[in-house]
Amino acid sequence: MVVNAQFTINKTPKGNYSDIGDVITYIIKGVNNSRTDIYNLYIEDSLNPSIQFIPGTVTINDTLISQADILSGILTPKLSAGQSLVISYEVVITNTSYINYTNILDSVRYEYSLTQSENTLQNLQINNKENCTKDSPMYNFRQISIEKKLSFDLVKPDMKEISDITSEIEIIKYYVIATPNIKSLENQNLSGYKLIIHGLIKYTVQYVAIDELVYSSHYNIPFSTFIVMAENYEIGSKLDVEGIVEDIYYKKINSREYLTNAIILVNAKILCG
Repeated sequence: MVVNAQFTINKTPKGNYSDIGDVITYIIKGVNNSRTDIYNLYIEDSLNPSIQFIPGTVTINDTLISQADILSGILTPKLSAGQSLVISYEVVITNTSYINYTNILDSVRYEYSLTQSENTLQNLQINNKENCTKDSPMYNFRQISIEKKLSFDLVKPDMKEISDITSEIEIIKYYVIATPNIKSLENQNLSGYKLIIHGLIKYTVQYVAIDELVYSSHYNIPFSTFIVMAENYEIGSKLDVEGIVEDIYYKKINSREYLTNAIILVNAKILCG
């Protein structure tokens, strides 16, 4: 059991677990011991290497959430003072040589904040079940422009001209934060949930140098953006976030530097069961 001034968490196993193929039900119970509400309570379990999570078995306070994934994490926007949260899920034993049930809480990680403005930076799997189906997932997207002045390494010769630029997007992490549900004077709406996305745009630049040979340079340029999500979320389903480079503009500044501008589509697909 882990105890601090505000929150207590405990994890217990149920079932027979001695052989490969045996199924264990894990129960994680968290209790808000403080006199105030806590927000953005996030719980995940990385699990022992000898067991495997069984999808479709997660319950939250006795309600089956078939698309929830304890490995990716479960977030509860608010846990009132004195309130408890009970999460259960099933795993199957795949290798008995690594089993150690004396430290089953070691794999559990949790975070929370004491105010709504402090948001836990972790993945939140959510689902709008009213409008989302397995055959017709929902999409939220945002288009951004990333401008960057780049230069070649000093060990490389001066540039005569750029011959080609290729790129790809790597999504580093994403997480949902709670926001006010308000409308601005400019008619901008905040739904109460915002998806924060951090990623890299990876450039490979080929250029012809003054010695008439072709050289290449590689760059990783970080970016961050956000997507305002729909209002009626339910914790449960997974998000699939991807970035697509739609267009790249580049222009030589001098023999060592050049300007790039990439148009990127960041797409968040809400997977439904």
